[in-house]
Amino acid sequence: MQISLILVEIMVWLFYLSKGFLDSKIRVEIDIIKNKDQITSKYKELESKKLISDKELIKLFPDEIFVPKNVSGKVGSKIFNFILSGLSKKAKRSILS
Repeated sequence: MQISLILVEIMVWLFYLSKGFLDSKIRVEIDIIKNKDQITSKYKELESKKLISDKELIKLFPDEIFVPKNVSGKVGSKIFNFILSGLSKKAKRSILS
């Protein structure tokens, strides 16, 4: 599953690069690193409050997402969803087994 996550992250970086938002993506990554302790603390707090298990939620997640044509073009959306769908199904199998 880690390879799938890395591939998705690479796709996100390429998307931001292609749309000219690379500086925004870099700022977000820096903010995440700076706030890692706060994020971890909040994560633990939320984990203790959840009512439905992660596995039950993952079963409900769709394998594809809608990407408007004006964002990435018709071909780009199809390619993105094809790759995302494959990675999603592989990750679900890994998590649910």
